[in-house]
Amino acid sequence: MRSDQKTGFGVDSPSKLSNGTTPTALLLLLINFALSLPVLTPGFRDIGTFDEAVYIDAARQLTNGVLPPFRPSPLTASLYALTYIPLQHSRYWLVHTCTLGRIVLFSLLWLAFYSLATCFSDISSPLTIMGILLISPALGYLVTNGNHALFTSVSAVALSQTISFYFTKRISKLWIASLLAGLMILCRFGEGTVLLFVLMAFSVGSGIVARRRNAICIALIPSIVIVGGYSLTYFVSTRSRNFGITDHLYLAFEQAQGIAYADHFSGRNAYVEGQIEARRIFGTPEENHHSVLTAISRNPVAYLHRIPRMAKSVVRDGVHVYGGPIWGFILFVLSIIGCIELFRGNHGLHLFILLCWPVYSLLYILVVFQPTDLLHPCPVIFCLASAGVNSFSTWRVKIRHYAIRIITPLLFVVLCLVITLSKTGWPSLDLKELGTAPEEKTVSFLRGAFNDGSAIGAYAPIVPFAAKMAYVGLYKSVAPEMKSENDLRRWAEDNGVVAIYSDRSLKESEPLTWRRVRLFCI
Repeated sequence: MRSDQKTGFGVDSPSKLSNGTTPTALLLLLINFALSLPVLTPGFRDIGTFDEAVYIDAARQLTNGVLPPFRPSPLTASLYALTYIPLQHSRYWLVHTCTLGRIVLFSLLWLAFYSLATCFSDISSPLTIMGILLISPALGYLVTNGNHALFTSVSAVALSQTISFYFTKRISKLWIASLLAGLMILCRFGEGTVLLFVLMAFSVGSGIVARRRNAICIALIPSIVIVGGYSLTYFVSTRSRNFGITDHLYLAFEQAQGIAYADHFSGRNAYVEGQIEARRIFGTPEENHHSVLTAISRNPVAYLHRIPRMAKSVVRDGVHVYGGPIWGFILFVLSIIGCIELFRGNHGLHLFILLCWPVYSLLYILVVFQPTDLLHPCPVIFCLASAGVNSFSTWRVKIRHYAIRIITPLLFVVLCLVITLSKTGWPSLDLKELGTAPEEKTVSFLRGAFNDGSAIGAYAPIVPFAAKMAYVGLYKSVAPEMKSENDLRRWAEDNGVVAIYSDRSLKESEPLTWRRVRLFCI
């Protein structure tokens, strides 16, 4: 095959990148990094008190030889372990590990988006997608949850490899996509499994067209090796067959009740209140043997009633994480225009792949979601929006090819930068003085008073984890109702709790328990 022959989607992108796209993209990376510095350099209070702290502690446990089940995410724990190892002896290891982790995740996200943008370069300039990424708050939201950021990164690269496979028929692309699908399962089991089935369907369709009967085997083998290999390693290490999948799925099902009816739990933790309400409506996890289907069968009407409310919540929170009503609306309109342009421009197959890829988003309506979950499909949305932007430079406009491919994207990037700075201004880097926050002083006290691994009762796990202690949850869905001081004392003895950390979150979310703790300590 001649080197100048056009072989398909994204194949001739290197020649198109030689005209200055890469240096401009690197400049955009530096600008984006500078704008994101306040998010990338968190203080103790800026770290997620639940999910983010859990992933970082799982990384610490991993370095001690404790393998995490599928929830928390083994892949996320592995990434944070790499950032924890050089910082593990620091007094402020949690803050430093989180900072380095966010910088690494930001870089991975940016590189993943650029990889997808170059693969999409036959339709839209990579600079257009990077310009959309610059103006969007997506990166800032994603890096605050390492699991979501890592899944989005791997998903974007897997999508680019899948697209390349379809138009080059190179088996190596399918192998890489399957390998990445296995990593996605280790990152987020639900969405990763759905994407593996999507990849299998694509491979079957491509195999029929190309008369490759082994296409589905090629799509399965790398994923099976990765997931099966980790499952076997986990079983040998822990002698446990509980991989945390069904327990986490049931927990998500219960928490969704709180998200759907969040307006009923104003001022309280909707996730916790949802668990309590779900147990009243659907039965307890023990009664349902941790089976979501069994729980739904006990009250299908209640489950069906919450689906429209979940869909409404998805729309509301989706508008927020994609930039608010104005930018979210513009992005949505550009994506619709992009769909139309791809369909009109004989790129129907590209459109089909892009629309099928985020099918896992249905889980967010049927099971549960966090706001940043809704950013997982953002690579697809940004690709469609970039096609929409590109359409404005080709509609009935007879200008030179060079202007279409270079000048128009550059003007769009400049516009994105101007809009971003007009909204937020140039960010000022507020370097936090470590050790001054009350939570950090509590961590220092715990470290000096108790041995590593001691059980600490708390509402959120971040302070016990920062002190390298064991966390015992002190909220109503995991702890018994504290009707008296004796109940609190019995709970502490049963769980081996040596200290209880009382803070504002406990006071606001569990006021009854907070009062018992206050009386218990007097």
